[in-house]
Amino acid sequence: MGLGLPEGGGGDWLKWVKFNAKEGKWQIKLDDGGAEWLDKKFKAAFDFDNIKTGKMKFQNGMPPSKIFDSGVGAGDSHAPEDHKQGFEIHVYSKLLGVRELASTSMHVSKQMNKVYGVWEKEKGKNAGKVAVVECVEIQADADKNGNYAPVLKISSWMDRPAEFDDVGGGNTTPPPPPPAAVEEEDDDDF
Repeated sequence: MGLGLPEGGGGDWLKWVKFNAKEGKWQIKLDDGGAEWLDKKFKAAFDFDNIKTGKMKFQNGMPPSKIFDSGVGAGDSHAPEDHKQGFEIHVYSKLLGVRELASTSMHVSKQMNKVYGVWEKEKGKNAGKVAVVECVEIQADADKNGNYAPVLKISSWMDRPAEFDDVGGGNTTPPPPPPAAVEEEDDDDF
């Protein structure tokens, strides 16, 4: 009879966008598996309604390990000692499509905590909408490792993009390929 489990192939996994705290830059995964630095500040719609928290481990050359909490911020995920507390959220822009933003960086987490708190306070006045979050500044954070932090703020609200609903279970159709170089764009296109 079998278990009905997949026997190979991973499908088209959602591509990521991340803030590299060591470099102080935003980075995206490309279709060929490589990565590209974004040459401007990051701006996207954030799906805070479906954010996840838990313990994660990111290691070069290996797929990430993520064990999620039973609910946002519950802190009840059971993971090996080498995993750190973090978050995962889907973000969307016309330029990049839907991307996964996940991090265990304390610098990124600190900023996400702040912007999530603002979202919680303002979401009732913005029913059916999602927050558009932008990185307004990149600060050198005062720690022994010389890392950077993205300063995040909600700049506006927009109707929930249908593209968020097309993403299910971590797989999606590939987003549109990014241009060779990220150019200045209108605010409507973020």
